[in-house]
Amino acid sequence: HSDISDQYWERFKKASDLVYKPCADFFDQRHQTRQSNLQQRQQIVEQLRELQESTDWDNSPDYRAIQASLYSISDHFATIKDVERKEGQQQWKQFVKHKDAIMARLDVVYSANLELKQQLIKQTSALAEAEVKEENLNALKSLQNRWKQVGITRRNQDQKAWTEFKKQGDLVYNRVQELRQGQRDETDQQLNAYRNIIKQIQQLARSATELAAADQQFSALQEQYSALPELPRQLPEKL
Repeated sequence: HSDISDQYWERFKKASDLVYKPCADFFDQRHQTRQSNLQQRQQIVEQLRELQESTDWDNSPDYRAIQASLYSISDHFATIKDVERKEGQQQWKQFVKHKDAIMARLDVVYSANLELKQQLIKQTSALAEAEVKEENLNALKSLQNRWKQVGITRRNQDQKAWTEFKKQGDLVYNRVQELRQGQRDETDQQLNAYRNIIKQIQQLARSATELAAADQQFSALQEQYSALPELPRQLPEKL
């Protein structure tokens, strides 16, 4: 301490105030911005509170719409980050309180809907192991329509359930396709048997020289033709 320090203090104080003024302006602007952000976030908190309190949870609300609103509100809240620390923490607690209350409602629905999808998976698996019939495809289509009608589930659980459901559905579909292919192969064999006799008749018509012998051979071919299994009705009758 000395007299010289008192002499230069006013100059030093004036200079330091000039240096600090941009900082003061910055902090003042930041405070205003943070207060504005707090107001915006409080509006979002009120939206969430309104969603929680105004929803008629006891009368089957539109859970898909509620889920979409919750995600949208949460995403909007997360984009506003620069707020005063203490007030921001208190605001965050309010937000989490309302969000947790909504999620508790949704969790019940998620679990119930997941159970419905698990039941559909079991039914599809049983269909895949059952006797292969054409009707299985109609049953599979019915199960697929019911799957689409099930409400919301947790995304990761839904993806796992869908993978298993599709796997069992593919088994049902592929086995029916194998059945159809086998039926087509069998029909082709029947048609070839018919066509083979027709070719022999055509060959006989071209090569026959004695009427009695040709008549005898033709009768034999007629008997073979008549003994063949009956063709499916939908096949052309030109044979």
